[in-house]
Amino acid sequence: MSRSPTPITTMSSSRTTSTAAAPTPTVSTPTVSASTASSPAPTAASSTTFLPAAPVAKLTSGSREEWCPLYCIKGLVVLDGADGSRLCCKYYSNPTLPTPKEQKAFEKRLFSKTSRASSEILLFDNFVVLYKIIGDVNIYLLGSIEENELLLSSVLNTFIETLMLLFKNQVDKRMITDYLDMVLLAMEELIDNGVILECDPAIIASRVTLRTPEGDLAFAQQGLSQALIMAREQIVRALSS
Repeated sequence: MSRSPTPITTMSSSRTTSTAAAPTPTVSTPTVSASTASSPAPTAASSTTFLPAAPVAKLTSGSREEWCPLYCIKGLVVLDGADGSRLCCKYYSNPTLPTPKEQKAFEKRLFSKTSRASSEILLFDNFVVLYKIIGDVNIYLLGSIEENELLLSSVLNTFIETLMLLFKNQVDKRMITDYLDMVLLAMEELIDNGVILECDPAIIASRVTLRTPEGDLAFAQQGLSQALIMAREQIVRALSS
């Protein structure tokens, strides 16, 4: 017995999908004032935070001379080798020895210290002191404690050689006191306010003699002698011809 197939009925069910509409956000446009509109837009550089600069030390004239390498000479002193009394001196902007009374007290202590010392260089009262004893005269050069001793020694030797040229190798107490103006001029030509000007003894001696009456007389005598020599040479040539 044959079974007839049962017909299959296909039913399409329509599914209705309802999509809920999302609410539209309300965008409010800000009101830009005239002052805000005129200002430029911030950039990335404007938001950078800069560290404050390190404070710069204000230097006065006194402090400037303390550290500046040009102002290396603090004093040049010439003392009597017998008792340490002052013959002449120059101090250059020295805040530790501001008054003549303190300077003379320092010179007494310095003479007492060096009279028992055998070396020609020492540290004394925050100074580098170079000195030489010539006959009955003690000559001291004071430098800053950071200064090179070779440079200070060169300056001291230049001053002594200048005195030798001026006084014909006769440097003593009598010559210094009799020609004190020439000694002071030599100091001025060598050092100006602690700055070394010249290290050639011949140049310094020539400048000193040009600025003194003795130098004018010496140059006049030298010119007269040269004129006589030239006249004699001309006479010899005329006679020989």
